[in-house]
Amino acid sequence: MEKTPLGKVKIRTITGEWIVDDISIEGDSLGKRRLHIPAEVRYKLGDRVDTLRQMIKYPGGTIFIDNKGYLFKYTKGSERFLIESKPITKKELVTEGTILHIKDLPSPQLIPYKHLAENIKYASIIFTNYGPFVYDYTSEPHEPYRRSI
Repeated sequence: MEKTPLGKVKIRTITGEWIVDDISIEGDSLGKRRLHIPAEVRYKLGDRVDTLRQMIKYPGGTIFIDNKGYLFKYTKGSERFLIESKPITKKELVTEGTILHIKDLPSPQLIPYKHLAENIKYASIIFTNYGPFVYDYTSEPHEPYRRSI
């Protein structure tokens, strides 16, 4: 991927040269600018990644583009963090998603999903140097394990 002096982010593949973003186009987000890039030269983006949980499941070295059009490379560290299964004691629907109250965690966790299946009773919590994060949701508890992020 390359960024030209005029603000175009381009990618070359075996099928040709494509435009990922063009900051010379009016718009305060990547999505709004991409609407104005002609479809025949617009690069098709992969999955949308909204949460830390989604991002850490990608391999290290993956390149992402944020909502403002900035490219960044996800690099996994060598430290492995503990993931434990904890019971969800309460679910509260809010405008932004769902607030989960989880046993043994001092504060509730906001997740961006409003519709968790009824059988989801446990949260897999990853304990990092920055505090605990919800990593996954399950219907049954699991044994503790470790993961690099």
